Amino acid sequence: MTETMTENFWGEIPKVDKARTPLSILKEQAAMLGQLSNRLLEGDVTLESNSPSKIDAFLSIVAPSLGGYSIYIIRIIHDIQIYPLTMIKLFEPDNRSREIHSEEEFIETLKAILSSDKVKRIIASLLIQIKSGDFDFSSKKSEKKAYIKGGADDEDIPF
Repeated sequence: MTETMTENFWGEIPKVDKARTPLSILKEQAAMLGQLSNRLLEGDVTLESNSPSKIDAFLSIVAPSLGGYSIYIIRIIHDIQIYPLTMIKLFEPDNRSREIHSEEEFIETLKAILSSDKVKRIIASLLIQIKSGDFDFSSKKSEKKAYIKGGADDEDIPF
């Protein structure tokens, strides 16, 4: 009995060096925010599964001690080929988007957004509210409602 060898139609499979995907870069920056804020704030990267052929990820800032308050900062969308990708600034009223064509451009744009005055003001506002101690999210209150502590007769007032 003769064995026939199966022919390789794939050709040479490309060698891939360790690469950083946009998703891994977002996760790195999310972890960095936690370190820089002494864990008062956290970065969170979530994936949406609207389409099996698209990667749809969000970077948000989370304030755990403010009842898990979060604000979306950036959304990225790309298909199996990473670039070009679409980056959307979600903290702007008009959700401005930009097409990004390379890892270098992605890093440059992400750095500009995360270090922008607008994002710094968001971070400062969250830290001020955390450090003020004005919010009480204890379990005796109704689910996930924020309360302002204090007042003339020290009663809690929901807002």
